[in-house]
Amino acid sequence: MFASKVKCKERSSLPRGFILRFYRLLHNQKHSQIVAGVVSGPGIANVYRFLKQQDGGSAPTGQDDDEKLQKWVTKQALAGADTVCERAVDLMLQAYGAECRSIALRHLPVGGLYIAGGLAPKLLPKVKTVLTETYLKGDPLMGDLIATVPLRVVRNESVGLLGARVKALQLLQS
Repeated sequence: MFASKVKCKERSSLPRGFILRFYRLLHNQKHSQIVAGVVSGPGIANVYRFLKQQDGGSAPTGQDDDEKLQKWVTKQALAGADTVCERAVDLMLQAYGAECRSIALRHLPVGGLYIAGGLAPKLLPKVKTVLTETYLKGDPLMGDLIATVPLRVVRNESVGLLGARVKALQLLQS
């Protein structure tokens, strides 16, 4: 059976059945990487659709593609205008926090773990609470070690382009 292949590595406050149903949804949508199907802008749309499906509803009209839906869900969640949107963003950030914790434990970046890109700066108010709490308190056994690895958000959304620019200049000079 499909469900017997799924093993939850992280301790979660979510019921196992909920996690399995969401995993099946991502698997059926042909997401090759489960983390990327959740911890990303399109991940917000995936989580939102899943939550609406569980409630027997569907995404609002006019929000057909992932990018439009993700922007709408994020806006509604930050404004506190829709509880399903808030739940979707919170669940995505909990998964993000768990992934950051896993990365920190695997690599032990002594200078800290930096989150870059467009998503975290846009969700900064919730990142400060939901993601940070999950990151720091999600693993009671390794909590002391995790507390030594600071988690930081890079607010410049173009930081990736800056790195590409430096590399391009280096290639031109060589």
